[in-house]
Amino acid sequence: MSLENHDIASLSRDELEICLNELGQELNTAGDDVQLANIDLQNALQKQEQTMEELFAIAKMLHDTAMLILNKKKGVSLRRV
Repeated sequence: MSLENHDIASLSRDELEICLNELGQELNTAGDDVQLANIDLQNALQKQEQTMEELFAIAKMLHDTAMLILNKKKGVSLRRV
């Protein structure tokens, strides 16, 4: 039973209780949906954090490699002098 098409004052106590129970069920369902969305969001954030950590590790590896190459070139040029 929906309250949208009825005048609340014209409903009986039983009809109001039915509406109240239906609204309670809808509220519980909405709460469950919010919890599921929250879990999805947490999973997405965790995946994003893992991706960022992997990108950081790659960037560090590239930096370390570049520094090694530069240091080797400096070592070679210092030996020639």
